[in-house]
Amino acid sequence: MPMVSVALILPVRNRKAYTSAILHQLSTQIAQSSADHTIDVVVVDDGSTDGTVELISQTFTQVHLLQGDGELWWTGAIATGMSYVQRQLETEYIVWLNDDITLTDNFIPNLIQVCQSHLHQNVITGGIICDQSHPDWIVFGGVIASRQINNMRQFSDASVLKVDTLNGNIAVLPTHLITDIGLPNAERFRHYGGDYEYICRAKVAGYTIQLSSHLVATTNYSASDVIRYMPLVFQMMLSPTLTASWQTLHNLHRLKSP
Repeated sequence: MPMVSVALILPVRNRKAYTSAILHQLSTQIAQSSADHTIDVVVVDDGSTDGTVELISQTFTQVHLLQGDGELWWTGAIATGMSYVQRQLETEYIVWLNDDITLTDNFIPNLIQVCQSHLHQNVITGGIICDQSHPDWIVFGGVIASRQINNMRQFSDASVLKVDTLNGNIAVLPTHLITDIGLPNAERFRHYGGDYEYICRAKVAGYTIQLSSHLVATTNYSASDVIRYMPLVFQMMLSPTLTASWQTLHNLHRLKSP
């Protein structure tokens, strides 16, 4: 199988415990799996004040650390990392990763296999995030015709599903995608929606979008997480007080809102 070069991009801000945990996971797996491959980790810290930068500088010296001023948000941090990878590292693949997930023990070997199988092709592959307490429940993954892929049973007939767009928690993109369609739109989609819009744009440009059950992580998904991703009208209906309902409506004006 061919050698591959991959850069993993993690946008972080003031979640030192999460950031430390996933960097430890990545360091261990990369050391065990990357003898024949090039795997870089790029952390884009958007103005953390909780010691995240110091932790990375002292403990994870191989990480490429980029720093923002607190105004990048998710999409800006991802775009900053992608631009850096294209200009400085020139890897064949870029991988989006959120820091608040726990990777399976075979994540990096599986990632390498995914990259090898689609080398030099216009294919984007997403991973799935399952709830820690309910491992069959997919809380982040992909979307087909506006419907979320939400259960492992949907992979019973095939390990890969063609989808319309992907969540940005885990996504494997060929770096040449940047040349084809540019970077994620950090001006219009500061935080939420930047992943969906970019993958939709790639699909329009002719890229195959797929979701793989081989790229898996877990997260601790709470009831409040379920509610905050519902349509606005349902969030307001489920608000326990008028004050909470007003706050939900007010969130439309937050910079994070798409």
